[in-house]
Amino acid sequence: MFRSLYAVKATCEVCGVRFERDSGSGLGAMVMAYAAAIIVLLALSLALLPRYGLFEGFAFVLAGAAVAAVLLVYRPAKGWFVWWMWMAGFVRRDA
Repeated sequence: MFRSLYAVKATCEVCGVRFERDSGSGLGAMVMAYAAAIIVLLALSLALLPRYGLFEGFAFVLAGAAVAAVLLVYRPAKGWFVWWMWMAGFVRRDA
């Protein structure tokens, strides 16, 4: 399904289904990755704040964790989202 780390192929090599029909069809996966990053940041904040308080660099730790979470979660989220779109009938083979 993927041609590189994050880019999706135009069509499936096996069945010919077109993965991204519109230019904004990856938006759902981005929203899912963003939601996962928020959950990671919430958990990290709840773990760090009681122990260390608002230390200097706290925002940088959260920013780094957010970027890492989005980068780690985006590809699985994209695969799941394309599968969900296929199950809903939005991803199909051209007639």
